[in-house]
Amino acid sequence: MTDQEVETYYDILGVLPTASANEIKKAYQKLILIWHPDKEKWHQNKQISNGSLEIDDTVDEGLRENFIDERETNDGGGDGGGRDVSTAYKVQQISDAWKTLRNPVARKAYDVQIKETFTYTLECRCSSHYIITEEDLENGIDIVACGGCSLRVRVLYDVADDDNEEEEENVPR
Repeated sequence: MTDQEVETYYDILGVLPTASANEIKKAYQKLILIWHPDKEKWHQNKQISNGSLEIDDTVDEGLRENFIDERETNDGGGDGGGRDVSTAYKVQQISDAWKTLRNPVARKAYDVQIKETFTYTLECRCSSHYIITEEDLENGIDIVACGGCSLRVRVLYDVADDDNEEEEENVPR
């Protein structure tokens, strides 16, 4: 596993951490219209011309690119292939982000949490991620489920001695 930034609720909604409540609401509404199975803008706005996809111009460029990439990646054949699970997962991510970021108290607590959380991620073969925090490791949790499928991995790691790290930091160079 590598040390990487985890996708935050801000990333999921495509807004900056400094975004206003109104900007967050607009981003949520756009995304839920794109991803919700009952509102699928994908089917309403999909046009195939010369092999390319055209999506409604009201969707901003970054969201449009992510939308096309994720839909092409998850568009299995048959009766939806892997797309149903992926769509449900994406809708849940968007909903969780909205529930947290719309409430000023929950948003402030979330901002503190993401600053304090040291997280490790590993991409799964399904294109989702295994995610484990330093707190999970300290609590003895070493089996992690993928966020997008049923696969699990065991995390192997060495425990660093905090005293040695402090001594190394104080050594002049």
